[in-house]
Amino acid sequence: MNMKTAHNKTCVIYSRTACTVVDGKDGSILGQRELCMQTAKNFGYEVIGTYEDYGTSGHSTKRTGLTKLLNQYKQQQVDYLLVTHIDRFARNIADYFKLKEQLAQTNTKIVPCLQPELANNPLFESIFMSVAQWESEEHSRRTKLGIIKRKERMAKYGK
Repeated sequence: MNMKTAHNKTCVIYSRTACTVVDGKDGSILGQRELCMQTAKNFGYEVIGTYEDYGTSGHSTKRTGLTKLLNQYKQQQVDYLLVTHIDRFARNIADYFKLKEQLAQTNTKIVPCLQPELANNPLFESIFMSVAQWESEEHSRRTKLGIIKRKERMAKYGK
């Protein structure tokens, strides 16, 4: 049995971007990972895994990297999940709290590196997740409207 001390905490890092990767490089993912790595170093956490999702919305939990991350919890105890912001983990409030509860069953805590005010503060956490969900829905609405308008212009000009 692996006995942990306060100095032997483990973490995994999760990064996500809705943008697709060009030439195998994505500054957003790299920046997120670097920031989380620095946070892990500052707190003395051992990073035992990194997971990424490219070109994927946080509005759904059907993400390859997220699925792999969640499977790790079935195989190995992890103390912390590091993300830069909670909206990198989820953009749907119901999904977020469902995932958080799932992680809590193994005593894993979510650490949003750039949002320390959310740690152990359910009120702020709910507010931030509500805003993240609204932003996601608003972006989707604007995108759909843009597609409709473009199709209308194309039909009008015979293209």
